[in-house]
Amino acid sequence: MLDSSPFPITEIHTDNGSEFINKDTVNLAKTAWNLVNVLLTRSRAHHSNDNCFAEQKNNAFVRNYVGLARYDTDKEYEALGRVYAYLCPFLNFFVPNKKLLSKKTEGSKTIKTYDKELKTPYQRLMESSIPQDQKDRLAAARALYNPVQLQQNIHRAVNALIAAHKDKSG
Repeated sequence: MLDSSPFPITEIHTDNGSEFINKDTVNLAKTAWNLVNVLLTRSRAHHSNDNCFAEQKNNAFVRNYVGLARYDTDKEYEALGRVYAYLCPFLNFFVPNKKLLSKKTEGSKTIKTYDKELKTPYQRLMESSIPQDQKDRLAAARALYNPVQLQQNIHRAVNALIAAHKDKSG
């Protein structure tokens, strides 16, 4: 996961659950991920809009591909990893989306403001102020992928994940 990041990781921001905020997470960041000077932060309690930028894509992308089932066996974990290996480049390089700019609640209404243009995350990065060498690496990575082939691989990987889940519960 972290190996594919085009940026150095400076902070890990988690939900409030104890499954995320513990010494094991810090130790994992320092040892397995080799992140020494990384800040571990969390969302504020009872502020549901803290994660609106991350959470906005869960239903639209992740849950629509892998569903709501609990994948907790080694076989399911490996199958889920194969789904993400194809899904992440597909979504980041080829699927345009709207970016949530703000989310506020007025009484019982939630008002969301989105940007006007549909762009892929890749396009947004290429328009940003990241260094040119990072842009060159991203462009080289994008050139390695064929969106049709990625989509076919995603479908095969999702079918394997569903089969692994049925084996467990069947």
